[in-house]
Amino acid sequence: MSDAKVFLVDDDESFCSVVTSLLKSVKIQAETFYSPKDFLKAFEGKSEHIHNACVILDMRLPEISGLDVLEKITADPLCPPVIMLTAHADVPSAVRAMKSGAFDFIEKPFSGQSLVDLVQKAIDADRAKRGKIRQTRTLMARLATLSKREREVLDLVVAGKASKQIAEELGISIHTVDNHRAHIMSKMHTDSLADLVRAAVSAKAKGP
Repeated sequence: MSDAKVFLVDDDESFCSVVTSLLKSVKIQAETFYSPKDFLKAFEGKSEHIHNACVILDMRLPEISGLDVLEKITADPLCPPVIMLTAHADVPSAVRAMKSGAFDFIEKPFSGQSLVDLVQKAIDADRAKRGKIRQTRTLMARLATLSKREREVLDLVVAGKASKQIAEELGISIHTVDNHRAHIMSKMHTDSLADLVRAAVSAKAKGP
């Protein structure tokens, strides 16, 4: 996981040093922020370019609470998974953290292995999420290349209409419908009608 990265936000310098060394031992880079304001400034507008990452965020921080930082960053759909740290068993705060989009939380003190396992799980989740986002963007871009008539044909194909029914509904020939469908499949990069329907349904579900 040499390309993996962790953003560590904690005002305890000695703790950050230990965690950084621990992550380095498993080839995970760590960038440390002792100030939540510094982290927010560095993070703002950068999520698009962050990959294979997660955030380790202390619940109790100076200036801004960890929960407030969490709520600010998770408003961004591209925010990496956030692991909350707490030195106190605080059930209400843990509940709020999970409701605010935390990936998980871990209570200090913890074993190095438990933190490494959780970080790797979070990074895997980030990689999977970004893979889905790329797939959705690709589908939406392909859908945007269709002409108005091709979109009409596609909508009717997805609705389960046969070429004859589509031809009657649109007032065109079956041959023209089949030509449109072939062009649609080419533009959507699908090899079968089933693949086309799956791609169209996925794009429509995630698109505007």
